[in-house]
Amino acid sequence: MFSAIAAVVVVLTQLGAMAIEEEASIDSLGEFVGAHHWTQMKQKCGLTIDRSFDPRLLCYSLLSLPDGLSADIEVLHLSPSIVLFHNVISPSERRQLILAAKNLVRPALIQNSTTQQHHVSDSRVVNGTFLPMEKYPITHRLANIVRSLTGFNVDCAELFNVLFYERGGHYSIHHDALILPTQSWTQALLEEMYTNARNCWEGTASWLLAIDCAYFLVRDVLNKWRSGRLRRFYQQRIDSPTRAQLGNRLATFMFYVDVPSAGGGTLFPQLNLTVNADAGDAILWFNIFPNGTNDYDTIHGACPVVHGSKKVATMWIRQRDQTFSLLCPLERAKAFAVEDFTGRILGQM
Repeated sequence: MFSAIAAVVVVLTQLGAMAIEEEASIDSLGEFVGAHHWTQMKQKCGLTIDRSFDPRLLCYSLLSLPDGLSADIEVLHLSPSIVLFHNVISPSERRQLILAAKNLVRPALIQNSTTQQHHVSDSRVVNGTFLPMEKYPITHRLANIVRSLTGFNVDCAELFNVLFYERGGHYSIHHDALILPTQSWTQALLEEMYTNARNCWEGTASWLLAIDCAYFLVRDVLNKWRSGRLRRFYQQRIDSPTRAQLGNRLATFMFYVDVPSAGGGTLFPQLNLTVNADAGDAILWFNIFPNGTNDYDTIHGACPVVHGSKKVATMWIRQRDQTFSLLCPLERAKAFAVEDFTGRILGQM
């Protein structure tokens, strides 16, 4: 009698867990704007962090940092280095940032590399704005937090990019690094084709889907070539005076201001890593190798929000004036690793 009741309870519990999992999956959204960008990647949005293979994926306490700041740093990936800082901004600071941005956010735009015009794209479904660090007390405070936690010089960093994602909001797989001005347009083309082909192969469930994905990549290049736009498209992507002055985007530092109850993770498909942080956390990763070339292992995307909303504030840290902010790796063609962080962080570990 009791065993039968226990068996029923177990079955009902399993069914309930399955129902919750289904409700929290991207498929539960049904059709949403830009859904086709996630056909081959949605399985990876449910990945969790596997710490079993390396004991160095641990948490460290950072104490007595400047500005009276302390934090716990969690190593999510060793090389390329991806770290999560826990609880670095308070609920009050999060509210201040939301108040500063809420009346300024507009549909986020994508820049057309050929025309240099900005337009709405279904690859990026989110409202956003840019906030100067000097204009608002809260952004000045966040800049000091970045400086204290990383040791980076943030004087030449870009404006804070504040993004508000609602249900179904997402940002498809992309890279934060800019194409270097020293590259030729053919190098830029080949590098992007290699990366996209690799994503097709590693991000699909079968070789048939991989072939289908590759077909659309080749067709896009052929269309540009037939219309005479191929060289101009990639040449305009590498011509940027701002890039020459400030250097590339060395690293990305992103504050999680508000997080959804389901979905909305930060996905690194090449690393099989999805980060589901808590409100108040922040994440840091590198976009380039020490030798200055782009590290495409840190391509990433914002998984679709299933329930709730997600708000983030991102600072892109440029190469300029970072000479003494990082240790010099012996092999500059390898990715930045945790050991290459500033002496300030290493000293606290």
